[in-house]
Amino acid sequence: MTSNPSGLFRLDGANLVLVGAADFEALSHHSIALTAKDAYGGEVTRTFDLAVTNVVETNPLTLRGTRGADRLTGEAGSDKLYGGLSNDIFTGGAGRDIFVFDTRPNKRTNLDKIIDFSVRDDTVHLVKTFFSKISKKDVLSGSAFYAGSKAHDATDRVIYNKKTGALFYDQDGSGAKAAIQFATVSKNLKMTAHDFYVL
Repeated sequence: MTSNPSGLFRLDGANLVLVGAADFEALSHHSIALTAKDAYGGEVTRTFDLAVTNVVETNPLTLRGTRGADRLTGEAGSDKLYGGLSNDIFTGGAGRDIFVFDTRPNKRTNLDKIIDFSVRDDTVHLVKTFFSKISKKDVLSGSAFYAGSKAHDATDRVIYNKKTGALFYDQDGSGAKAAIQFATVSKNLKMTAHDFYVL
């Protein structure tokens, strides 16, 4: 080997071996020159250009909002986003993201929007302290979820309006108390109870 500027390569018999981590941010291309000689004084040199791919890191993020109106944006990993108080906007990005609602819902002062909720990958977590009429801490029971414009019986607690994308918390289902909108997601999602978990 006649040229190895980065020092990341060595010859092992007939193989070119990487002996360290190649980092795109440090050097995106490596140029390696190899020279072969024979017993009669002949030689040939070949230069190889090796490109390093920039890999998007997917370490999960935990993002927490403030008491103000925040815009929280995840990355490619499985992120967890807490809006906190006020009217926040969530973008989870790729990965299996969790959107946590850990404050008291209020349709005027604490109404969040999830830009890219995926029923295939993402989950809404509801903290029971503030969603207290949901019966137990676990995956939301099927009877506690309803897709429609309003609750259809007394057991409904989380309601998804497909026409508007609104998510509601209803303390008494079809009872006298009004449902409270706590979030907005995309319209016409195939949401089920399994998209929600109660903490």
